[in-house]
Amino acid sequence: MRRLVELALLICLTAILGVQPSMAALQPSEPDIRRAVAAALISRDPDGLWSIDGIRQSGGWAMAFAARRDAHTGQLLPGEPEVALVRRVGAGWTAALAGDPRYPAWLGEAPKRLLSPGLKAALRPPATALANAAGYRLPWPAGEPGWAARHTYPAVDFDIQGYAGRGTVRAAKSGQVVFRKDESTIECGYPPPPDCPWQAANILVIRLADNEYVWAMHLTVASIPAWIQEGTWVQQGTDVGIEGMTGWATGPHVHFMVATSYSCCTGSGATRAPYWPTETAPVDFSEAPWSQLDGWFISQNTSPPLLDLQLFVPLVMAGIR
Repeated sequence: MRRLVELALLICLTAILGVQPSMAALQPSEPDIRRAVAAALISRDPDGLWSIDGIRQSGGWAMAFAARRDAHTGQLLPGEPEVALVRRVGAGWTAALAGDPRYPAWLGEAPKRLLSPGLKAALRPPATALANAAGYRLPWPAGEPGWAARHTYPAVDFDIQGYAGRGTVRAAKSGQVVFRKDESTIECGYPPPPDCPWQAANILVIRLADNEYVWAMHLTVASIPAWIQEGTWVQQGTDVGIEGMTGWATGPHVHFMVATSYSCCTGSGATRAPYWPTETAPVDFSEAPWSQLDGWFISQNTSPPLLDLQLFVPLVMAGIR
């Protein structure tokens, strides 16, 4: 009620004096937006410890970044920050998180001054494809531990070796590289500033089949072996890079997802990246099924044999013919 009275007084002042009230006067304070985001996070994850930062506002719309913290140490957990959408509803404010049925529609309605078309496309959760792929192993060296945290859509963040350091990323399955970038030195940090796009992440995309493309994101600069180029065949168990925090990341990790299609590309140089996939699929690993992929796991992804039969046999047969 108090806000409505204040708003009415401002409108009367404008009519009498011809003075335009500032947008700041009409907008709520940052704590109101923070409380709306906190309420949404608590509703979804009552036991989680979250940091809410980077609030941006445009009229009756706002956005905020949220990152999960370790309940014991308070340290930011490695992953990508979540983007909460907040809008004015009546005299109050309400927030929607990824996974909320309102989220896709709100993305479309939010003003461009708040969310660019490119950012909207990246925030739109990919559709879930039917899981029909097999033969995956966790993407790091056999015998080493790694932490898995699934997204609200079919994708997972792997923190290899935990906080101890930056672990080696291995090919989860054999395939051909269709996208390779590891020249970016841009680590946007948390919360990412408006001029630091997600496309700053170093990315490797491997085609396994016509409808099966593995993405590995946030790799450390210059960590992809030089012999691995676009068009190169890599076998399961091949070391393909080092986890990092280029682009949007709260700590070193590798973002892993399996898309059903691939389209290249947007941006150039350090911000060149494939278009964000419209559909991703949950896949089971030898070490754990997708439905159980949360927590610590030990990889069984051994180094490949020196002779890659999938590559060698076709070449021999072609020579015979």
